[in-house]
Amino acid sequence: MSEREKNITHFIDQLSQEVTIHSQQHIEGVYWIDLGEKKALIYPPNAPRLDVEELSCIHLDYDLLLSDPQKIINRLKGLMGIGERIYARKTVVARV
Repeated sequence: MSEREKNITHFIDQLSQEVTIHSQQHIEGVYWIDLGEKKALIYPPNAPRLDVEELSCIHLDYDLLLSDPQKIINRLKGLMGIGERIYARKTVVARV
């Protein structure tokens, strides 16, 4: 298993700890992840973009997974409606 595949499977493992993954496939070099109402496609470097007809499909590049995977997981959770809410009364405004 290459380093790239290890990083992608590690991201999918992290994602599965926080979100229910219904199925995952590796087709034409692209990783398809079925999250129920949303689908996520992970593209390795130099992989061609697939023309997907579904409106609820999220395209992710490999370099994004390396930069900050937790941000991507939080964004996916937010899109699915299971993200953490932060209310304004629990925040602090500071002048910069």
